[in-house]
Amino acid sequence: MDTPPASATPPAFDAQALAGLLKDAPEQAFAEVARLARAGTVAAQTLLAQMLVEGRGTARDPEAAVLWYQVAANNGDALAMNMLGRCHELGEGTPANPALAAVWYRRA
Repeated sequence: MDTPPASATPPAFDAQALAGLLKDAPEQAFAEVARLARAGTVAAQTLLAQMLVEGRGTARDPEAAVLWYQVAANNGDALAMNMLGRCHELGEGTPANPALAAVWYRRA
């Protein structure tokens, strides 16, 4: 999954509409979240990572999830920082690295 290009103003994120799509059409929801994430919407970047970890609307891909958590964390998302720490702590999608996990937990 490609990482986002630089964007001046990311598109709006409608959590309620996406929640409905996740329930009724998870593959369509994944496509929409991926579009928003690539366009620079930070909340969508974190949600995309979570969907990749869980395999919601797409095949499970923990390695891609770590990349998207990294993008969102570097964009200042505390939840993504925490989840990135968890990935490094547990070795989910990346080799376990307690020192790096601690760095991300502290940043969160």
